[in-house]
Amino acid sequence: ELVDSKFESNSAKGNGGAICAKSLKNTFSTKNVIFRGNISNNFGGAMALDAKNENAKIIIGKGTKFFGNRSERDFGGGALY
Repeated sequence: ELVDSKFESNSAKGNGGAICAKSLKNTFSTKNVIFRGNISNNFGGAMALDAKNENAKIIIGKGTKFFGNRSERDFGGGALY
């Protein structure tokens, strides 16, 4: 669980400007997390779930907010993918 954090002005050449969950096997959750101004070249400006496991999931909890995140090439998911 990710709690009481800020991710601002991060970038990625691939997926997930702030976070790319590649080997996630279960649940990843957030609570009171701010994602602001993050950019990816591909999918998910703020966060991308790139897991092969069908049980993998992200739960966006109370107080988590997204502002001005984007994917540069419009592949999808300005905030999440």
